[in-house]
Formats: sequence, structure tokens, C-alpha cells
Amino acid sequence: MRYLSEAYLGLGRDGLAKLALTRAYAIYMDDAEKAKDAPADTASRKQYEVRVAQGGGSWRGIGSETLARDAGLAHIFYLYGRFSMRDEDWETARDHFKKAVGYRIDYAEAWNNLGICWIVARKGEEAVEAVNKALENQPKFLEARINLGSAWRVTKDPDRANKAKVAYEAAMQQDPKRAEIHFNLAILYLENKTADMPTDEARFQKAIEYFNSYKELRGAALEGKELDAHKKYLGDAELFLKQEQTKRAMEA
Repeated sequence: MRYLSEAYLGLGRDGLAKLALTRAYAIYMDDAEKAKDAPADTASRKQYEVRVAQGGGSWRGIGSETLARDAGLAHIFYLYGRFSMRDEDWETARDHFKKAVGYRIDYAEAWNNLGICWIVARKGEEAVEAVNKALENQPKFLEARINLGSAWRVTKDPDRANKAKVAYEAAMQQDPKRAEIHFNLAILYLENKTADMPTDEARFQKAIEYFNSYKELRGAALEGKELDAHKKYLGDAELFLKQEQTKRAMEA
């Protein structure tokens, strides 16, 4: 039932997804009331264990093929959290992801999404902690590495821009063609002073370079609101660069 819900969620069939998820939750809660010494379904458990060993399970880090009740409930609350994120109900989503990691402490996807909820709430310190938990359990979790950069950007740390840059660059090393990394670095240089850029002119130039590489990587997929946002930010960077160049020329 959990996987049926997940499949419907992927298809955008939210009504059916929620029905399946509600049924899954009811089954788990009903199971909790059964006698602890009830005979185990050894054959089914063995099938699940084999699938886990072969990499079964569609979400990294959750081990959701296991029959353990806590892992199943963690998966259920993770999916409830995704529903809330889709509705932009970030506070409810945050509560669901907290429950998910409460049931399964090594649930990297839930930690990462909890971090996103904290980023949206502009709670940078909490976001950094949550995303780092995701990376502790999945060190090559690229989305979490990108989100770590965004989490640092909303902290109160005086060195937040440089720490964000380190995270984004680590993500870039992992996947140089991931367009969103280029976009995030462009925004970082546009809005912040960093140790590697000695002048504002240099950082605005670097921002333009990343905006252009982002557009190249996105290609024809860059359209609508995303294209409008790109044009606005690129226009701002070009304007600021021109102002800095004019200032330097006048001083000379």
C-alpha cells in the first residue's frame, strides 16, 4: 500500500495516493495491536530480505522493503510530508518529516526534506543540522549537498557565504552538469561577497558566467517563470557589473 501510494503520488494522482497511504497507516496501527508473540510470516520476510539485499526500495536511505514497523511508519510519514510540501504547507510537512526521522534515524531523504522546510522558514541553523544528518547517512547524496549550500546562506553565521560556496563546489565536483548548482552559485556571487572574489566587479562577472552556464545546461527546458527569473537575475548582474566598471573608470 505504501508503494502504491508512492506510485500514485508520482503520477500526480493525489486523491488515490492519499487513500492508499491512509490504508497503509491503518494497517500498521492495527498490526501494533496484535499479540507480540504472533507467528511471523517467515516466507514473506525472506522475500523482502532478498529484495533489500538486491537494492530494492525506490527511495535511497530508507530501507523501506523491510517489514519492520518503524521503517514502514517512517516511510508513511515521509510521504505525508511530500504531500504537504506539494501543498506548500511547510509547517505540516516539517512535522511529518520529524516523525519520519523519529521512527528511522538514518532516513536520509526525510532529513533532507526536513532541511528544505527549515530553509523555507529561514531557520538556517536548523536547516544545516538536518541536511548534515542526511549527508551523514548518505555521503554522496547530491541533493542534500546542494541544499547544504542553501542552508548556510540563510544562517546567521558571519562566514555563511564562504561555507555555502564550499558546499556548492563540493556538489559541483560530484556532478559538474547539474544546472541548479550553477544557478545557486550565480545567486551566491550576485548577492554576497566571498573570499575568492577580491572585488565586486569580479564577483558580478562570476555571477554572469554561472547564469550563462546554467542557461546552456537547461537548454530548451528553461521556459516560463524559470526563464523570466533567469533574465531578471542576469539583468541585475549585468547592471551591477556595468556600474562597477563605470566607477573604476571614473576613479582612474
